[in-house]
Amino acid sequence: MKENSLKLQERITETGENQERVDLLIELAYQLRNTNPEEGIRYCHESGHLSQKLGYLKGTADSLRTLGVLYREVNDYETALTNSKEALILYQQLEDYNGQAATLNSIGGIYFSLGDYERALGFHSESRALRRSLRDTLGEARCLMNIGLIYLGLREYERATANFLQSLELRKGLGDTRGEAALNLNLGRAYYRIGNIEKAEQAFQDCLLKADQIDDLELKAESLLNLAEICHNLENAEKSLHYLSLCYDISLELQSTKLQLEVCLHFARYHLQRRQLDEAFHYLKTGIELTRSNEPDIIIGQFHLLLSEYFEMRSDIARALGHFKKYHEITETTLGAQSEKRIKNLMMELEVDAIEKEVEIFRLRNVELAETNRALAEANAMKTELLSIAAHDLKNPLTAIINFSEMLESLELPEKQRKQYAALIGDLSLQMEHIIRELLQQTEIEDGKLWLNLRPVNLGQLVKLMVLTNEPIATKKNQTIHCSLAPEAFIAGDDNRLREIVDNLLSNAIKYSPIGKNIYITVEKVKWEIRSTEDAIPKDLEILLRKSPPPNAIPCILLSIRDEGLGLSAEDLEKIFRKFQRLSAKPTAGESATGLGLSIVKQLVELHGGKVWANSSGIGEGATFNVVFPELKTSSNEGKSE
Repeated sequence: MKENSLKLQERITETGENQERVDLLIELAYQLRNTNPEEGIRYCHESGHLSQKLGYLKGTADSLRTLGVLYREVNDYETALTNSKEALILYQQLEDYNGQAATLNSIGGIYFSLGDYERALGFHSESRALRRSLRDTLGEARCLMNIGLIYLGLREYERATANFLQSLELRKGLGDTRGEAALNLNLGRAYYRIGNIEKAEQAFQDCLLKADQIDDLELKAESLLNLAEICHNLENAEKSLHYLSLCYDISLELQSTKLQLEVCLHFARYHLQRRQLDEAFHYLKTGIELTRSNEPDIIIGQFHLLLSEYFEMRSDIARALGHFKKYHEITETTLGAQSEKRIKNLMMELEVDAIEKEVEIFRLRNVELAETNRALAEANAMKTELLSIAAHDLKNPLTAIINFSEMLESLELPEKQRKQYAALIGDLSLQMEHIIRELLQQTEIEDGKLWLNLRPVNLGQLVKLMVLTNEPIATKKNQTIHCSLAPEAFIAGDDNRLREIVDNLLSNAIKYSPIGKNIYITVEKVKWEIRSTEDAIPKDLEILLRKSPPPNAIPCILLSIRDEGLGLSAEDLEKIFRKFQRLSAKPTAGESATGLGLSIVKQLVELHGGKVWANSSGIGEGATFNVVFPELKTSSNEGKSE
């Protein structure tokens, strides 16, 4: 890499002020993203100025996109987003679809770094759809890996595994050895968290083999560290120590303090469990010396926790208590900073919405005073409703978090139980964040700020993918999903928003169906007058599918999801798509619900020019949700008879 950078610098020196120089500067800046991002930013600013001087619009777009990547590396996420979004606009003007796909992927990565998994998932999914339309197999594989990492962060390990496996399948034969190694590493992590130790170990071994082929020390170290932990849990001490020793040698070669800390922590924990106190103290002391110049971090807190255990074994209770207090202070500071970061991002979105509303109210004050007052009253009522929903749905997980946090303060709590409580706190926090995100999305729709990026979408293929994603959850409840999907079922839609629609309806079918039941999904081509009123929506699908369509009928695509669940009453059917509705049916496994999901589905469907409705014969008779969209004629299905 260093040699390539030097060659690029030589070529830049030999090149005049032209488009070639711009491209070389951008290439050099991108190469420096991991080793010297600050220097890369300087080169990128130079390429941007030169592009503007030459009127080289693609060079300007490439410079802005690369700046987004570099600013993310130095944790300046606000500047990274600004540059990336400006690049996206330019690529759209240029109709540069490869540039758009790359930028969407970069923006997804920035939101991932911010912990905003929902937005990250949206941008990565959009990038993947574009990569697929461009037949960019490697690009699509990379997007799938990023989507898998998001699900890993959300602790949805089955979905993470499904995406990693799809990415691995696409990479076969492409010669991307490093990509395959990284995928195996992440796949191993997902399998390990699911509890499939055998598959996890095999994935880490595959990563180690491929990393060794390309001499990638960082990936070798990561795989060795994970293999050491697996062997430790399997009580294979000799093998665990062997892997740790190899990893420690790599950490010294890389001069990576973080990696040395992780290895020392594993060594110390290993020796403490065997009451080999002198050996344990050696690694604990080494770790503390390495951390003296660093800011408080979770891993540093772990050293103090192990020192607390060490001194307790030495019967030095005073020093044990001192290190435990230090561990608690560091953990509290770090987790507080993480929570503050997430809350700050959410509050920033709310503040922007509030400012925009105030500006709009001021503009309308003199010309539409009455209308403004009505809108304010509705906004106030909605705010009250949102606060009521938030208070109700956030109360239980928040109370549980407080209780588990108090339990974690106990010195007598076993390590295994401490880890369980910490994991529960993480799950509850993600549940709270999901509730807040859903409330914010409803506000976004109400304010008309939700825009669609329409393109041809094969609804049957999209449904097939969402079934694969949700199947592990259904399997846990011993439910079977049956599919009948028409080929070439194209509509004009936003791939990401359509996923939300299908995922919400399918997850509801799973959520409200008892154990051992069936779920039936169909995608069919029909003819129907889609602009009919709500009263004209057919109560029986046979009407919709009849051979003699009504006048003014147009070709449509019908999605139906039928379950054998708790069913819906007549009262439920009247209010099912309204906001904040609580229905008679309750989730069969204690899952959470905000009462907003189906309202959001209805609004997203209508934004696509479609209709959604529900049928049920009553309580205990199951329910069917139907969505119909106008069919999009493409070159592949044009002129074919129905």
